[in-house]
Amino acid sequence: MMQHELQERLVNQLEPWQWTMAEYVYMNHPTIKDVGGKDQIAELIKEDGEGWRWNSPIQTMYKETNGPDIIKYTQEDLYSTWEVTQEGRCINDKPKAATAVGQAVKAIYEKEYPELASHVEYFSTESTEIKYDGVPDVWPQGRIAVFYVAGDSEGYYVHVEVLAEKHQCMMLIKTLRESEGGISWAEQTANAISRIMRV
Repeated sequence: MMQHELQERLVNQLEPWQWTMAEYVYMNHPTIKDVGGKDQIAELIKEDGEGWRWNSPIQTMYKETNGPDIIKYTQEDLYSTWEVTQEGRCINDKPKAATAVGQAVKAIYEKEYPELASHVEYFSTESTEIKYDGVPDVWPQGRIAVFYVAGDSEGYYVHVEVLAEKHQCMMLIKTLRESEGGISWAEQTANAISRIMRV
């Protein structure tokens, strides 16, 4: 069965994952006949109003043939990407590169908080552990802490650290502002970064 042969029997345009499922059922389910199988598949799809519910006839037959997971789409957040199957399960969760996460946070900070960003001396998005200790460049799992400290000789630093088996400093943001202006910047920047990272 060719995709266009099934499509011409239906009203709605098939999405790639739907065609994959229909073809698999057509090729593997024992109740699908050699003659008239295309019409059978089309009727099964129409029976559900072409809605493709999780418990629709075509989905049920796909499960009965132990069909492999079909990826409907890919999603992502700040820290990772994952795939969603035809059943709505999330699989293949992959953490993003730590440097990519840092660069994304920096870009959002500079766009949404331009006044605070104008007082930044530097915004390091490269973990020292990744740079010097050979730690893989992936965002580690663990609790995220955002806090500020006064510099030894000048200004203030905002730290973004992950508290896991190995304590890692993932980002470091510095200002040269001193006194109340420096404290105010540090407090507001720590809050801004916390909001961006949802911690």
